Amino acid sequence: MAKIRQFSIQIKEHPFETLLLIMSIALFRWVLSLNSILEWIVISLPAGYWLFIIFEFWRSQKDQNSSNSSSK
Repeated sequence: MAKIRQFSIQIKEHPFETLLLIMSIALFRWVLSLNSILEWIVISLPAGYWLFIIFEFWRSQKDQNSSNSSSK
């Protein structure tokens, strides 16, 4: 309760600085979350690349097998 009272006094005495501090903390947290999202994307790119290669190989084998069975 004392922290809430102190926070309300701080807002009354320094409204612009308090809002600026809150906005900077929110921006900092947003940048950190954006950084983790970008990091996840960068880490997952090689895995996606290899999954695409495996899928294309599987699809070409499937097409080749279906063309061989239809030509017999």
